[in-house]
Amino acid sequence: MLNMDKIVIMDWGGVIDNFNDEVNGFKARTKSIIRRLGNNIDEIGEWATFYIENKKYNICEINDDKLLDEWINYIINKYSLQCTRSEFLDVYKEEYANVIYYKKVVEILYNTKNYCQIGILSNLTKLDKERLNSQIDLSKLNFIGLSFELGVMKPKSKIYELVEQKININPHNILFIDDRIDNLNAAKDRGWNTLLATGDEYELINKTIDEFLKK
Repeated sequence: MLNMDKIVIMDWGGVIDNFNDEVNGFKARTKSIIRRLGNNIDEIGEWATFYIENKKYNICEINDDKLLDEWINYIINKYSLQCTRSEFLDVYKEEYANVIYYKKVVEILYNTKNYCQIGILSNLTKLDKERLNSQIDLSKLNFIGLSFELGVMKPKSKIYELVEQKININPHNILFIDDRIDNLNAAKDRGWNTLLATGDEYELINKTIDEFLKK
């Protein structure tokens, strides 16, 4: 029975998109980007944040193309890459297209739509939305919450407030699945149901969704 007054929301990175696979996880592909463009580096360090005139920005909160260009220039300079902006983008897309994802979790998410609403809440860059859509057909979701479009990232309280405004569902009828405890704690503070899990724990994810639907 379909219950439109409930929703299951999943994080993307770590829950659906594989972060840690040693060959084709997000971290491994990030290192490969840097190595292909001229820096044989072992540790990437901070990737998403950068500064302009001492003001801190995060690529996951940016929807402005000029600021995106500033981030690309920052990465090229930080890692002494031997490439143009266009070459960086080409390699970026090629490498991240190889990131594997948890297909069983996507199947669980799609199946859940037979019983309640489904959605995604992710700290995401504008450059990665195309890859997200290749792994999850965004047209199948009832709710899409992407930090670069909302202008704020998890675990800031504002992003959860915006989600509640957009979905108009009682917080006690939301189940949020994420692989980071700080993201979950902020949601729990607002009354959401939460589950700490990665895509490797698909059986736990399936069981928790089933229990949530029976409440």
